[in-house]
Amino acid sequence: MEGVPAETLQKLSPCDVAALQECLKENKGDREKCLEEISAFQRACGQATKQPAAPLFSIAADSSMSGTGTGTGTGAPAVSAAVRQQAEGICSTLQSALAALKDSSDASCPVPSRQQVAAAVQLVRMEVAKMGLLYSQGAAGSAAAGGPSDAEAASLLKGFQEAACTLCMVLTGLATGPGSGPTLRASLHQTAAAAVEACVLLVRGAVLDGAQEAQLMVLSGFALEMLGATEKAPLDSRSAIGRAITLVLKQLADARRELDEEIESAADADEGGGESCEGGDGAGGAANGGAAGAAGSDADSDAGFGFQEAEAFTARQLGVARRVAALLAAVVGLVRALVRQLLAEREGLSPDAVEGWESVLFHVKGMGPVADDLAAATYPPQDESELASAAEALATACDLLEDECPLPVGQPAEGQGGGGAAAAALAEAAEAVRVAGSALSAELSAAAGVAPAEAEAAAA
Repeated sequence: MEGVPAETLQKLSPCDVAALQECLKENKGDREKCLEEISAFQRACGQATKQPAAPLFSIAADSSMSGTGTGTGTGAPAVSAAVRQQAEGICSTLQSALAALKDSSDASCPVPSRQQVAAAVQLVRMEVAKMGLLYSQGAAGSAAAGGPSDAEAASLLKGFQEAACTLCMVLTGLATGPGSGPTLRASLHQTAAAAVEACVLLVRGAVLDGAQEAQLMVLSGFALEMLGATEKAPLDSRSAIGRAITLVLKQLADARRELDEEIESAADADEGGGESCEGGDGAGGAANGGAAGAAGSDADSDAGFGFQEAEAFTARQLGVARRVAALLAAVVGLVRALVRQLLAEREGLSPDAVEGWESVLFHVKGMGPVADDLAAATYPPQDESELASAAEALATACDLLEDECPLPVGQPAEGQGGGGAAAAALAEAAEAVRVAGSALSAELSAAAGVAPAEAEAAAA
């Protein structure tokens, strides 16, 4: 974990280290905030057990106690060596199962159904609930305090391992099926990794670290949340690729929306400015001059604080911006047509179709940054060459999408509905992109051709 001192990590339990990793991901590397949350959580656990929690930076890690039947957490109760060994074995086995999912290439296994995935998730969910319930009453071996005995703990851990490994095997079957592609495998591995990590954290916290009731509630809840996400995850290439395309579609739509809002704001300001400038010279001009002087003094005072007023659109730049917005709208329409055509594959994707759609996804992902660059280059001052380059890259990607998009298998021909209608809509959307791109090119050429004449007029 970048930015976290090594001595701080050594003072944390494995469970707290894992929680810190998750917190850094969620808070974009905000180290101070995450360390404070971990410290507050430790204090809460100490209050729940009526024991003072040690500060985060003064936790004493006694390595000589590991493997002697005691937990690693503060005040952790004794755990028998057999139960500890079994718990550590579960953590190792689950990590191995996760690695097998990533590296497996055996396509001979039958592809599990969504019902089988749901059943496997439900099985693990029940084991998570049992572990959280039993260990919240006390540690293993402390039956007098309400906790499970060693025999009960061994049976519980065995059932937990079998359920979690079954889920990994089901997901492995999906990842190695004949219709699986890189996108599906990456999605399944990410989903399985989150579920396995949550299960490992629960086992370590409940059995090895002697987590108390408050912390067990958090760990159990996190595991149940990851299992719920597993149940809703894409289970075939069609769903996985569709979800990935939809994420890029949202990025494209956001770029278009922000540019539309800026154009509307600039147009309103231009109309208001035109009305206020009709007074010309005289008293109105003096008043405008006084206002301009006051605004200038305000700008000078704000300059010391890093504020700088955005440059306004000229009439020519506003025309170019509208053409860019039209091109982005056409691109959004094309990607939506792609999604509709993918949804037309109701029977799933064949291996050949998966390869084609993976290529489509590659080009779609490349369009996101290009669209952002095009929208950013539209703001004043505009660079015609930069705008033309980004627009050309976007148009090229759209042409590749139209050429490489697979047609739905077994659907009616064009004009007969079904997949033919989706293909016709895709062709229409691609043509709209070409028309918008041509209009933008003409606008940029006109802007470049008019600029010298304006310069000569200004000099005269």
